[in-house]
Amino acid sequence: MRATIRTGMRPSEWATSEIRIVRDQDAPHGRQIWLFVCNAKVSNGRANGPIRAIDLTEIEDRFIEPIWRTIEVARFNTEMEGLGVWLARMRRVLNQLDKIGLVQNRYTPYSARHQAIANWKSVYTPVEVAALAGHAVPKTATTHYGKMKDAWPSVRLGTLLVRASPVDVARIEARVALGREAQKMRDTRASMDLIANMEI
Repeated sequence: MRATIRTGMRPSEWATSEIRIVRDQDAPHGRQIWLFVCNAKVSNGRANGPIRAIDLTEIEDRFIEPIWRTIEVARFNTEMEGLGVWLARMRRVLNQLDKIGLVQNRYTPYSARHQAIANWKSVYTPVEVAALAGHAVPKTATTHYGKMKDAWPSVRLGTLLVRASPVDVARIEARVALGREAQKMRDTRASMDLIANMEI
């Protein structure tokens, strides 16, 4: 949950993710850290390409550790028992925490993703949120995920914020611009059809 609240990853994406570190004296903490995620939902056209990159550079090392560990645990468990069994076990653990009263709300493996996206909405543009979440267009996060009003206070967000890859952001911006142009063409065509019918 701690790793997902930072990265916003879907449970199924952990086993196919990878962290890369590049030493860089000019970067915060003397290194760049990138998380590469194989996007789920890519086969039905809802993802922003097959892979997204999440910039973890500004996060302290102690907060990177849960992300490393989650990738390793997800890979191991997915190989040993399969993704479905691993996710079912996670759901059982979270349900048990709810039953014995250790948490105030009922959580699922997806809950932290919703919270991460709500947090991002309070800081980033809709296009940047879509890039971080791996969505093809901004509307998906706007319609189906946590609301900005549910975001954590800005003081708490300081240790959680990751950044979207400029390449992922540019890809979504190009898709949005193309959609606007296509809509203009449809509107123009509809207006021309209306005028043509009026002349008849």
